[in-house]
Amino acid sequence: NKGEQAVLSLWVALAGWALLAQAWEPVKDEPYLELLSQRFLNKGEQAVEGWMPLEFSNVTQVDLVTLPSGVVVVATTAEAVYLIDVAKQTQVLAINEPVDRTIVVSPTSSSDHFDLVTIANGRLQGLSCTTAGCQTDKIDTGDIGKPLRHHCVDSKVYLATTNGAWIIDASTLAATALRNTPALSVAVCPSGSVFVGDNNKVTEYQDGTAVRFEWVTDLPSASGGVYDGPALDMVCDSQGYLLVATPVCVNVRRPDGVVERFDFDSGMPMNNSQLLSLDSNQEGLWVGTPQGLLRWSRGHDDPDWRFFYGSRYLPLDSNVTGLSTSGLTTVVATRSGLAVLTWQNWTLAEKAEHYIDIALKRHNRHGLSEECNMPVFGQLSQCKSGPSDNSGLWTSLLAAAFAQAYALEPSSKHAELLTTYQGGMELLVNVTDIKGLMARSCTAPGEGHTPDVHWRNSSAAGLSGWQFKCDASSDEVVGHMFAHTVIATVNNATSYATRSIEFLENIVTYIVKNGLYLIDVTGKPTRWGVWSPEYINGNRSWSDNRGVNSLQILAYIQIASALTTDEAVRKLLDQAYANLTSQVNQYDQNLLNNKIESPDDNNYSDDELTFLPFLTFAYGLSLSPNPNIQATFAASLERTWQFVRPLRSAPWNAIYVASGGESAAQQDVDSIAWNLRTWPLELINWPVTNTIRRDIVLNPEGDRSNTYNNDAMQILPAYERDQLRWNSNPHDLDGGSGTMEGDPGAWLMPYYMARYHGMIV
Repeated sequence: NKGEQAVLSLWVALAGWALLAQAWEPVKDEPYLELLSQRFLNKGEQAVEGWMPLEFSNVTQVDLVTLPSGVVVVATTAEAVYLIDVAKQTQVLAINEPVDRTIVVSPTSSSDHFDLVTIANGRLQGLSCTTAGCQTDKIDTGDIGKPLRHHCVDSKVYLATTNGAWIIDASTLAATALRNTPALSVAVCPSGSVFVGDNNKVTEYQDGTAVRFEWVTDLPSASGGVYDGPALDMVCDSQGYLLVATPVCVNVRRPDGVVERFDFDSGMPMNNSQLLSLDSNQEGLWVGTPQGLLRWSRGHDDPDWRFFYGSRYLPLDSNVTGLSTSGLTTVVATRSGLAVLTWQNWTLAEKAEHYIDIALKRHNRHGLSEECNMPVFGQLSQCKSGPSDNSGLWTSLLAAAFAQAYALEPSSKHAELLTTYQGGMELLVNVTDIKGLMARSCTAPGEGHTPDVHWRNSSAAGLSGWQFKCDASSDEVVGHMFAHTVIATVNNATSYATRSIEFLENIVTYIVKNGLYLIDVTGKPTRWGVWSPEYINGNRSWSDNRGVNSLQILAYIQIASALTTDEAVRKLLDQAYANLTSQVNQYDQNLLNNKIESPDDNNYSDDELTFLPFLTFAYGLSLSPNPNIQATFAASLERTWQFVRPLRSAPWNAIYVASGGESAAQQDVDSIAWNLRTWPLELINWPVTNTIRRDIVLNPEGDRSNTYNNDAMQILPAYERDQLRWNSNPHDLDGGSGTMEGDPGAWLMPYYMARYHGMIV
């Protein structure tokens, strides 16, 4: 829009970077499909807040019907059949007797009536149903055997049973035998061909006659076949491709008869596929396995295969026992319950509003943003935030996010958000009663905190009874400087900018006047608040921090000197800058090899402590160009970003572009949108397990914990990880407890930065 274009034009003129010659086009914030999950728990399972408890358990098969009023799940158990109205969250006992299989004759209905066919002990039964229940229409007493799989076309049901393959006329229940030998699966293609699979063959029938078969590999005897194993399930798409589930892989028979295989080499996360279903989202294939649910987008998504394991999408257990799809909705049964997965159109702007709501509800403690913890698994209503060792760093991301949101759209809502979280940043400094010194966190009178020797009573005016945690680290300084830099520059000539410039200047001058140490209330330097050459250049135990801390202090001095209107302060800062970049101290040269990339010391927290100061430095250089360090800064930015580029990180890519990085290609800007779109809507740290996957390539190098073969070489989408912040390892495969909700700053900051700088429009 015009406001975004004006902001971008202002930035281009201000910064002087070569943005106009960019090698990428902005990503349009067009609707994309988010997957939402409604979870239902079996009777007897421990309750989880927000998940509907079922009146039954042990679901053996599921089907779906889409009515004008919404989606209805038909759940078959060993004892009965139930109808679940998903929207109304109601469940009705429809058939109070054992049923082997329940079939929805048509997956969509123009009225609130729908028809079912059930099979019990080989007997067919036809029923007419509404969401209130079912009535029997007709019964056939023949014996067609135990049903295993089915496929419906119009009013015909194609059925694979222990007695053969059958075609059932749903209107009369008349059964025609396609064959009288046991079948495992059946599928019908648009050409009219019917495929029947078993332990030995996949056979094609035309007009009731077998015209061609292909052998199935016999796994015990190793007798080879075109298909990799018994055809446990089959489905045919609208183009005539036959998809076959086997214990080894998914086979695909093309319309010309060529059979292909898809397994871990092509990205399939698990083998032992047992259930298949196609949805109407580009005919994506859902695959049920005993160790998770898979979805194959068939070339339409990134990544092509998705892996669903654990409570983010499934109810506790991930052993898939039932699977069915109608349109954009898929129902999944596991040993613990049901999940109804629905594709919905979202935009990133809508996702931002969703996260803002989460932030205000559970991540706003006196304007401070922190994770919140739950006493019980998934119990968000009892999620309470409390003091964090890095309250300033996490709050800074939201303060910077809303500064950019306000610059793009100066609404009363954005003004209130910016006021709230900028106020939180200021509180952390005011509570120490020392200008330029921030606390790690603080508590109001009556609020509790974990006992620690670093807690102090505040003596600040107006904050009687407050307590604060001292010993602030460089992480806190990074956050404060980042937030105040963004606020001061993108909200120029506002009261927000005036306040941030004051706090920013106080912090930097406090550090410089104290010999490049952050002096605590104790009168001694904090544990990590160190930027002095004595340590940064001269102490071997600080070698990890040589590049990153040099970058930080030069960035702080550069932006403070550029923003101050006090000539005495500018003189003090410029002298410190000259001393640090002298031939003796060489902090400018320290920048060049900033990122430590040795595998046993690759610190992802330091990535955050590097990229936030990169933007601080870039803004400072844009306001007050310094030819003596411009090239060095650019080289440092480029080298560091090339190391993290494979992470496809929205914040690091956005900061790289916003800081003047010139090597960004279209794929890098696309990765910003990809990372934002794949970030989970629920920010609970649900348990995830990826080490069981077959598509993961492990890194043989040792990590910082001296463990080997522990990290994935590839980057999984965010909704398959438990990483909710970018100071943690995105290669980690397992984790999560379900008892913590992360704050949305890691998403909102790069989103608004990408919009402010024209990467997303």
